[in-house]
Amino acid sequence: MTTSPTGFLLLLAGVLLLWLAPRWLPASTVFFVPFTATAVLVYRGGGSDHWLPAVNWFLLCWATSRVPTFLRTGAVRIPSGARMPLLTFSAFVGFAALSLLMPIWIDGRTSILATSLLTSESGISYPLRFSMHQLLVGADLGYGVLVTMLVAADASGRNRYDALLRAVFASALFISGWGLFEYMLSTFSLPYPAFLFNDNPTEGVAALGARFFRTGDQAVRRIRSVGLEPSILAQSLLAVLPIVACAAWGDRPVWSRRLDRITLAAGIVCLVLSGSGSGLLGLAFMLLAVFQSLPGRRQLGATPYVALILALVAMGTSYALSTTVRDYVDLFVVQKPLSDSGLERAFVTLNAWDYFKEYPILGLGWGSVPSADLVVLLLSNIGIVGFGAFTIFLVVLWRALGRTARSLAPKDADGRLRIAGVRAAIATTIFVAAISRFTYEHAHVWLVFGLALAALTLGQTRTPGHHS
Repeated sequence: MTTSPTGFLLLLAGVLLLWLAPRWLPASTVFFVPFTATAVLVYRGGGSDHWLPAVNWFLLCWATSRVPTFLRTGAVRIPSGARMPLLTFSAFVGFAALSLLMPIWIDGRTSILATSLLTSESGISYPLRFSMHQLLVGADLGYGVLVTMLVAADASGRNRYDALLRAVFASALFISGWGLFEYMLSTFSLPYPAFLFNDNPTEGVAALGARFFRTGDQAVRRIRSVGLEPSILAQSLLAVLPIVACAAWGDRPVWSRRLDRITLAAGIVCLVLSGSGSGLLGLAFMLLAVFQSLPGRRQLGATPYVALILALVAMGTSYALSTTVRDYVDLFVVQKPLSDSGLERAFVTLNAWDYFKEYPILGLGWGSVPSADLVVLLLSNIGIVGFGAFTIFLVVLWRALGRTARSLAPKDADGRLRIAGVRAAIATTIFVAAISRFTYEHAHVWLVFGLALAALTLGQTRTPGHHS
């Protein structure tokens, strides 16, 4: 078991916060959600490396700080109005956990093909049996559920909600600034301090800074900031930028109107520089989702329509007039589905569909089958019952948010903007997962679910109490 200087400092920070200032643990946890490349502990052995991400360490400290209250009261805080969404969420999690027993029942009768067609493992298959892998993906599921539940409980009520959003916005601004710093160092051929936040065991020489993605004669510099890879950085940003956009629009900003807008602008620039095809498509979808979610668009006048039209015109003009922009879009959006990695994703998804047809009820078990999308991944891993539960959860949550927005006072435009932001975040997150992959092992998806559940309390005049 080893750690890095950054990992040691984060371990120490978690212990000190747990002991001296536990009220800062929620903010610390959500701040480190996008830091998917940052490890606090690394275990090397058994033929593979395992590591504890920084966000999981602070999450464990946060959960530990809540244990005395739970033991004393025997109750957990359930946001009022969130009972049905929580019930359907629990059903989804229950089916996902139950599906982990499928490898025990299958016991090697089915083999899983290697995910890569471009390496020496191409064509190799592995018998599916219950192993350490199932325990690890089960732990990832548990961490995700814990993020959702703790955020939903701790951010209940207007003041608590905005307090946690401040940490979310600060995180988005930091990782965007760090990404721009990475790009600047690469532009001037200066060394990048990857050891600070890119210290997990998967990092190698590629972590030395912004890298060039080449195909044919084209070469584009890509960044990943504190993310494992550019696409993960893009997904982390797209999970929160819709909330930032809606907050920057209203009269009650999270930090200040100027700082919220700086966060939005920096996040969009960092997202573009990541060079993620799914991120660029997600950005376009996010703009439409935010526009569609804005409450009372008629009362806002022509401003949102003009802003949307100008953004679309600017994108189209840049593509038509700029060779750099055109090469960039062609490389990461137009040509990506026909590239080797695009064809590999298509093969993996079609292969997962065959596994679903073989085991349609509970799938092959959570995290057992890779797939480069959301729908087939869920169907092949947790079957039609798990996919149905997930779909019902999204529908119930979406409708509950709509009811909460309609219940707010007529003058509470900022409350409706908060709900509009989280609804746009849900839509964008699901869209990106559908066209790339449902990265359940990272916390940004679960953070969005937690914020959505907490937003159901925005119509209350005071923070809800504890309910058994």
